[in-house]
Amino acid sequence: PLCKASLFNKSNNLAFNCVRFGFSMFFILLSIKKGVNYFDKGLFHCYHIFMLRGILRGLKDLVYPNTCLICKKIIPPLQEQELICLGCWERLEKNTPPFCAACGRHLSEKDLAQDRCAHCANAAFSFDRAFSPCCYRGTVKKLIREFKYSGKDYLEQRLGNLLNGFIRDYQLPVEHCDLIIPVPLHAGRLRER
Repeated sequence: PLCKASLFNKSNNLAFNCVRFGFSMFFILLSIKKGVNYFDKGLFHCYHIFMLRGILRGLKDLVYPNTCLICKKIIPPLQEQELICLGCWERLEKNTPPFCAACGRHLSEKDLAQDRCAHCANAAFSFDRAFSPCCYRGTVKKLIREFKYSGKDYLEQRLGNLLNGFIRDYQLPVEHCDLIIPVPLHAGRLRER
């Protein structure tokens, strides 16, 4: 009895979906055995189409569940087209004004008078100005690493929309830019590769 109760526990989605899929397939095969021709126009009802779609979607979710790239939790059906769950997306550390005149990081109150953050106060850069929509840690760091090193090119649209929204929201002076480039590869990383 303990095994049977845990099999139908909804928190155990894999077992529940397996049993549900098994029952669905059983009833389809039973009706085919009775001589129902599913591909006959007269007998092929909308109900069967929706039932078949549901079974195929359930099978796909069973084999390849739609999980968040960051926390690996299953994404609810209402957010099926998303790659990241709402919880992880809301945990993004967005970069907000005022910005450092050199690196583009958020300026603290003590650095406002100098217009540069503590990291850039005495540094010399080979560029005029940099901007970043988010702080490079946590969720964004994981997303960028997945995009760069794990070949997840489908993140380009999501990350591009994040950058475009940042440029639009803060009306950054991109019309005066010669190039928008990614941060170049460090020499030590190049030797490592």
